[in-house]
Amino acid sequence: IREKGIRRVFAFHNMSGYPEGQVLVKSGVTQCTSKGLTISMEGTPAHASQPEDGKNPAAALAKLALAIEAMAGAQRGEENAGQGENSSFGGFVLATIVELSAGGRNFGIAASKGSVSVTLRADYERDLNRLEEGIRETAQRLAKQYGLALSFEEQDFFPETVNDPEAVSLVRRAAASLKIPVRELSQPFRASEDFGYYLKQCPGAIFYIGNGEDHPQLHTAGYDFNDGILERATDLFFALLRV
Repeated sequence: IREKGIRRVFAFHNMSGYPEGQVLVKSGVTQCTSKGLTISMEGTPAHASQPEDGKNPAAALAKLALAIEAMAGAQRGEENAGQGENSSFGGFVLATIVELSAGGRNFGIAASKGSVSVTLRADYERDLNRLEEGIRETAQRLAKQYGLALSFEEQDFFPETVNDPEAVSLVRRAAASLKIPVRELSQPFRASEDFGYYLKQCPGAIFYIGNGEDHPQLHTAGYDFNDGILERATDLFFALLRV
């Protein structure tokens, strides 16, 4: 971007649940930062009739899962963001457990290995880091308590997507020149977006175009891209060249 002297970058994303063709904009943080984190614990195997001879990670992993839920689980809700056990969060945070396992379906052998995988997301990267730090500290404490080996694996990090206010203003002007209705978003979308990497290198903005209020949500079985909004998107990009 810098080598080519690009001054601004723009992107659009389709969005279900909003009137077809409506343009949605927001200045500042518009999509959350996110990261996948897997915490693995390993003890020693034992016969299921003599579990005391081994070290089973199941209880430690279960306690860790409950601790994660208490820190930033879904039951806290968006309206309680930053108000849980760790009140140091400055905005929305969410931890979603996507996998929890220990051992296998062998009724003669006590579990000796297991893991919990969680997707972390937040409005701000500093809050994501703070949440991850709290989870890692809790895992370390539990692993030590139960005498377990501990390891971490990170995956799929996406930065916060931060729209430049001036670039958003240009989107509004471009939409107005085409007489396209614009809706101001009050909250960032929870989903993360790799366009955030571009916005770390260059000012710009991502805007959204409604698929339709009853259109199936993204990444569901019934979803299909609404091709009808493509002409509107193209018109907006050309209008951005003129404003």
